[in-house]
Amino acid sequence: MCNLPSRIFVLLNSAHPHVLPYMHTYQNKWLLALKCVLPIYLTVHALFAVLTLFSSLFTIDDFSSKSLPLSTLWKAWDRWDTGHYKDIATRGYDKVWRTAFFPLYPLVERAVTFLIHHLFTAGLVVSNVAGLIALVVLYQVVKEDFDEECAGKSVLYLSIFPSAFFLADAYTESLFLCLVLLSFYQIRRHNFWLAGIFGFFACLARSAGIFLLFPLTYELLRRRQLRFDLLSVALIPAALVGYSVYCFTRFGDFLAWEHAQNTWHHQFHLSSETLFMTLQAMRHSLGLLCFQTLHNALDFVSVLFVLCVVAFMVIGPYRLRREHLAYVMYAVPLVLFFLSAPVIGDPPIPLQSVPRYMLEVFPVFIVAGHMGKHRWFHEGYVLISGGLLCISCLLFLVGHWMV
Repeated sequence: MCNLPSRIFVLLNSAHPHVLPYMHTYQNKWLLALKCVLPIYLTVHALFAVLTLFSSLFTIDDFSSKSLPLSTLWKAWDRWDTGHYKDIATRGYDKVWRTAFFPLYPLVERAVTFLIHHLFTAGLVVSNVAGLIALVVLYQVVKEDFDEECAGKSVLYLSIFPSAFFLADAYTESLFLCLVLLSFYQIRRHNFWLAGIFGFFACLARSAGIFLLFPLTYELLRRRQLRFDLLSVALIPAALVGYSVYCFTRFGDFLAWEHAQNTWHHQFHLSSETLFMTLQAMRHSLGLLCFQTLHNALDFVSVLFVLCVVAFMVIGPYRLRREHLAYVMYAVPLVLFFLSAPVIGDPPIPLQSVPRYMLEVFPVFIVAGHMGKHRWFHEGYVLISGGLLCISCLLFLVGHWMV
């Protein structure tokens, strides 16, 4: 019995001499990707740990002898939407407006509680494991389609984007991004059924997963595979249809998940109108140093950077070549979608949550990786984006509105 595995490998190798070298190569490339990504991942998480520790100083009076319990450290991350996912994981969709939060993340969170008997901790484990996998897949996608230097910088730039701390929290962003990248990797390798399966689960995590239809369809047409493989496209909208059917049986509304957005005062506008409303909100605020001005400015800077890089995908020296158009097919409609539903409230913060969603537009960080070959861009991005990441993370940890 002890020799069974070795006998199996000998049998495989004798039957197919090229199987074992291929298996070793396949394993080695992912191990190498992990080794390249892990230093960035651990360094950024060490930064989050330091920020979490010293965020306590914002809640303790100067020279106070008060000591906070250690549970304060992870409770600082249990804010805003984390509560919604926990409620869905424990009670299901008890209220119609909760259907805005798609079911895959709370289902996985609940499943992990069988191993980790604390719901929020289970959510942190899900997000951080998925986040690591997402970075590894991103590195491998970029390395195979572009080059190793661009791959490393793409991972770094995504990891220190101003809203990247959401990838470490019990939010759906890490899981969704992981599934999108796994689907995209299979799209680029022309494994269309695997791409459709990962796209199916991505669409169960967030409605934005539907935009994987564009690169998948493009690659299918480019490969002229219009027969059996074309059916793989149907897997992605099937997830959305299935969730809509559940919403109908539960609440009598197929589009309950869409109508639930009214709870947060989302209204349809053109992307240009959303940006104009943000500038107007800053202009008509009570002054430079007020919440309305500073919060809108923080959101606007992050979104403007993404928009500029998306433009560079299409025009200019960094535009992607024809064989890489699948990246454009995914990024452009996704950005326009995120900018089409501003929050119309009081005070007006039209881009609320949009910087968090921009983490999902991963081709932006690939193009930025190309731009990062210029020293001035690399150093400027690391300093400015890293600084904004620290500010945003600290604001979130002490309870300010950063969703």
